[in-house]
Amino acid sequence: MQIVQTLETINVNTDDISVFQYFKDLITKNFTKVIGRKNKIFSFFEENEIPQRRYFLKVLNQKYRKSTNEGIENLQDAHFKTFRLIFEQNNMLKPMLFIKIDFAAGRILMKLSSNEKLFVTYIRNYFQDHNIEYNEMTNILILEYKNE
Repeated sequence: MQIVQTLETINVNTDDISVFQYFKDLITKNFTKVIGRKNKIFSFFEENEIPQRRYFLKVLNQKYRKSTNEGIENLQDAHFKTFRLIFEQNNMLKPMLFIKIDFAAGRILMKLSSNEKLFVTYIRNYFQDHNIEYNEMTNILILEYKNE
């Protein structure tokens, strides 16, 4: 288990599914402003949940102390922060994209090695102000860019 604190968040990273599931259940049961997917969950600060948040930090500190023999520093005002719980799988397969890129007259031409609909959706969402064309038959994505 790894704990990283920033000014706004406390990040709890773990590769142990039982620890992740334990804290995920605690968060979803005790907090109202929760957003999450299968390997990641966020809990945002809510004024009326301060006692639950302090209890969560106490339990987190105990679990962390058991695994590392050290306590978490600077927990006195940490209940105001966003909690972020992440399950990291070490041996997880990650997709690799092979893309040939050419530049031509205000356009970026991307020749994808396969039909990567998730990547195309990501590009469309990221470049919403640009004209994007995708041909599924040839796996070519054309992105028109603007010099600004």
